[in-house]
Amino acid sequence: MSAEERLKKAHLTLLIRVKSVLTPAQQQKLRQLRPEHLPGLGDDANQEEEHMGALHILTKVLPPLPILACLIGCGTSNGASGANLQSAAFGHKVFVAVGDGGEIITSSSGSSWNQQSSGVTVALLSVTYGGNKFVVVGNSGKSLVSSDGTSWSATTVSSDVSFLGVAYGDGLFVMVGDKGSIYTSTDGSGWTSQESGTTGDLRGITFGASMFVAVGADGDILTSADAASWSAATSGTTEALADVHYGNGVYTVVGTKGTILRSADAISWSTIETGISRDLNAISYAEGLFVVIGADGTILTSSDAATFSQRTSGTSENLRGIAFGNNVFVAVGFSGTILNSDDGITWAKA
Repeated sequence: MSAEERLKKAHLTLLIRVKSVLTPAQQQKLRQLRPEHLPGLGDDANQEEEHMGALHILTKVLPPLPILACLIGCGTSNGASGANLQSAAFGHKVFVAVGDGGEIITSSSGSSWNQQSSGVTVALLSVTYGGNKFVVVGNSGKSLVSSDGTSWSATTVSSDVSFLGVAYGDGLFVMVGDKGSIYTSTDGSGWTSQESGTTGDLRGITFGASMFVAVGADGDILTSADAASWSAATSGTTEALADVHYGNGVYTVVGTKGTILRSADAISWSTIETGISRDLNAISYAEGLFVVIGADGTILTSSDAATFSQRTSGTSENLRGIAFGNNVFVAVGFSGTILNSDDGITWAKA
């Protein structure tokens, strides 16, 4: 990233994160100076034409040194820019996390992260590793591929579709998205559209026990052995389903309003009661433990996907993606939030 690009990104990051930078008294002073620049001081006011004017006003509210420090390295202390992170994966001895604004960051440890150039500016919503490569998908039909997590090649598969989830299995990458979209690829670059049989948004996909399972809006669950012919399963819910994972011999699905579903065959599903009403966004399984993450910093764990316990995350941010590698769980979320855990039980900010 060039110095000019870094400065511009710092400007925008400062603008987006201004509410956390200013004290209540400073926020009030800012409103009195030019309230039209940052309406509500809580919106993602990221219009490029306003960022310089907003920074000029901030110099009247904050001492110059903190502003200069933020311009040099604005964002989180772990190396992330502060963008909303949407997904994470581990492969090739490296974690890759992706997010809004074309954000891609990498880490070998899960603690210290480095910015990478994606070459795109759209939101990147899901990442997976398989076949010795990473594949990332996102808004405006974007698909990106990399063998090392550092150098990326982007393709526009279908500009009118947002791809929300991607998985690898049986030599195939499969991505799902809005309007019931399903595409398959053997290399992560050339994609073929498949008929899903639904027009609802598909948000998550996994592969396990020789079966692809995709989930989405209105409780939709689809299954396929080859990712070409899909069949609908009865989920027993109309909640939006966000993610699905196979581990320890069971498929587990998470969704809105604390929804968790469990199945041994991906055909017959049972609802798991957790007492949680917050939206659940992602699930992973490693080291004998299912880990579920969600809104307001929610983290749940289970050894059998039948009984879940709530854990303390130390954050109220929306957690969106989770991965395991190098003996550590990594959870990522909004505002550049990155959490680490050695056991899935005790968590700390990276």
